Amino acid sequence: MKTLMKTLDQLQNKLSIEMEIGINQKNMIAEVVRYVKEDNMTHMEALLQVSEDHNIEPEDLARLVKGNLKDRVYAEAVQLNCIKGEAPVNTLY
Repeated sequence: MKTLMKTLDQLQNKLSIEMEIGINQKNMIAEVVRYVKEDNMTHMEALLQVSEDHNIEPEDLARLVKGNLKDRVYAEAVQLNCIKGEAPVNTLY
């Protein structure tokens, strides 16, 4: 029962974020991937472009960045020496 309640709370939180900012996670990821592939943007640049396209603050959009996309953004940040204490590696993936 606790697991079900936790799952329902997570779904409700996700829906409220999507309603608040006007884009859902699946559409955001699709747009980011399109910018990365078609326009040769980094994942960070693509996220900023999506936030600009939808008039959403990057901080609000960041709440939808999870999983593989979050890992790729983190890897790019490490590669660009944006994260203190992390040594860049020769490849992003």
